[in-house]
Amino acid sequence: MDQPLPSQERDYSFGKGYCWIMTATERAHIAQMLMVDISELSIRGNIMLQDRGVCSCCGKHTGLDDMVHNAMFAGVHTQEFMLNILKTGPTGPSPAHSIICSRCGTKHEGDYMWIPPAEVWDLDDK
Repeated sequence: MDQPLPSQERDYSFGKGYCWIMTATERAHIAQMLMVDISELSIRGNIMLQDRGVCSCCGKHTGLDDMVHNAMFAGVHTQEFMLNILKTGPTGPSPAHSIICSRCGTKHEGDYMWIPPAEVWDLDDK
């Protein structure tokens, strides 16, 4: 497991956001869950309302792989839906989500929420 880069804190018109830059481990985990080649996941990261957490049980940092895992294995979203979101960004507002560690199954404290506007989803130009 690789250590994620520190979140990049940014100010937006709606408030503060935290850029979670995806690690190689997260990217590989997502590709495995979605059964796609890693090259299909060009997203650099995602922007959240809060910084990454750390699992109190196994020490894994929260990541986009946890959110994909939670949505897929809870039956909330299909592989196709998740891959589309990762390629094009969120389509609209989303409620806050509980995050279960995809490594050990421990629930993180609090809820997590990503920033939906398309103009902040692409991190490459920031």
